[in-house]
Amino acid sequence: MKVLLKTDIKKLGRRGDIVDVADGYAMSALIPTGKADVASPEMVRQSDKKIQRKHDADKKADQQAHANARLLKGGQITITGKAEGDRLFGSIGPAEVAQELKTAYNIDIDTSGIHLTHHLKDVGDHLVRIDLGYGADVDITVTISGQ
Repeated sequence: MKVLLKTDIKKLGRRGDIVDVADGYAMSALIPTGKADVASPEMVRQSDKKIQRKHDADKKADQQAHANARLLKGGQITITGKAEGDRLFGSIGPAEVAQELKTAYNIDIDTSGIHLTHHLKDVGDHLVRIDLGYGADVDITVTISGQ
């Protein structure tokens, strides 16, 4: 029997999923406790459309991530900060790198995808790994210059 889950059920599915379960389990455990409803053919069609839309969106996001990786490959950005000698007064973190990537390449990158071993405090070139998701990652050079 196909049922629409109203709540997350461990080892069965998440809320909104349509799953196939034994008739007895559905009739004695899921439906009476309000954890599921019998899935009508219309619900099954809507669920299939929802799954297809999610698949299409994931495919588009994957293509976009790989296109961004090709654009950024071998890329370089320059960030200027106040410095004394070869040390910045502050530091450059993922947020500043993401902002400069947005300015230079018009690409929005989540700061969690910018992998720095530490905040950048020294003037000069630094290699930074950018994880764009979907298996697309690229190394760019971040040049820090002082004022």
